Amino acid sequence: MRPACIICVSKHLAAAEICFLEYRRGYNENLLRTIGHLEHAWQEAEELWPALAAEIYAEKKNLENDPDNYVLKLQDLLVRAADTWEQFRRERDADLEGRRKTVHPEGGEGEA
Repeated sequence: MRPACIICVSKHLAAAEICFLEYRRGYNENLLRTIGHLEHAWQEAEELWPALAAEIYAEKKNLENDPDNYVLKLQDLLVRAADTWEQFRRERDADLEGRRKTVHPEGGEGEA
């Protein structure tokens, strides 16, 4: 299995939003597509971002339980995914920067 990807979470959330808007315009088959994209986003986030995954899952269940009265909250989830991506990117960059530093035998630090 490949590692989780926050960009993939974001893409599924965006696709879910588009499908939901089409569902509201009368294209009923897009309800299942919306639920499917939310399912994929939830599965993708579950391992590394459990809080985000729980929010996605809750929205999926809200939509499944009452699609006619569902209030679109996918924009909020997209913002959370973008914030998660930004945090992940900063942590990754800091980790890479840390790996570039080496400890010299004299005990000082320097660039590799």
